[in-house]
Amino acid sequence: MRISAGLFIVAALVLHTVATTAVYGGDMPKRKSGLWQMKMTSTQGQGGTFTLQQCIDQATDELMGGQADSASAMMPKRNGSSSKQKCSTQNLRREGNKFVMDSVCQHGKTTATTHAVATGTFDANYRMESRTTFDPPLRGMRESTTVIEAEWLGPCKEGQRPGDIIMPGMPEGMPNINIQDMMKRK
Repeated sequence: MRISAGLFIVAALVLHTVATTAVYGGDMPKRKSGLWQMKMTSTQGQGGTFTLQQCIDQATDELMGGQADSASAMMPKRNGSSSKQKCSTQNLRREGNKFVMDSVCQHGKTTATTHAVATGTFDANYRMESRTTFDPPLRGMRESTTVIEAEWLGPCKEGQRPGDIIMPGMPEGMPNINIQDMMKRK
């Protein structure tokens, strides 16, 4: 994996998690603390499939939700206002064992319409599939699909801090990326 692709996937994962937490907040089930392995398949950017591991605790997820506005000026705020993006629709509903999320947000002149479905126990695994259409296309992109399959591996490994992201294929000596550090810098 090239570093640029790795950093792209981390950014996508952070924004995806922050967006879900910011928009749907406490309505989504909490992930179990520990080491999670996430396989992300996306058509966005370079596309492809990436696998990474993330050490999380409840404070990490809460920080991501609480700092959503500073993480990205393009993410919607809970009241729907933002200098760059406004969302007219942000809905979450439970359908049996599924969480169905729909949003319609304006980004400049582009309307982004997203439909996502999350399933799983969130203490052992979950899967989230999302599809976003852009009208007119956003930077040439008409549609983006993302699938995240996550599995809890157990406690974080010795030396790992909550928020650490470990990407296979990174060069030896490359430091871990830590979401908490990234969020605090914003």
